Amino acid sequence: DNPFAYYTAAVTNSFVRIINIEKRNQNIRDDILEMNDMNPSYTRQNAGEWEASVKREQEIQNKN
Repeated sequence: DNPFAYYTAAVTNSFVRIINIEKRNQNIRDDILEMNDMNPSYTRQNAGEWEASVKREQEIQNKN
């Protein structure tokens, strides 16, 4: 009924598809960098630090 809804959905899906493709390429690139003992992207480094901090917080909570 609403042609603008169709265009909005098409554009949104296109953007989401491109973002997912770029994310997949970044993960592949980061894996290759890590296999060659190089630093991955800042995004992956930050994610690793975040996971470590969450794990530390959980250990502290479990001790109390």
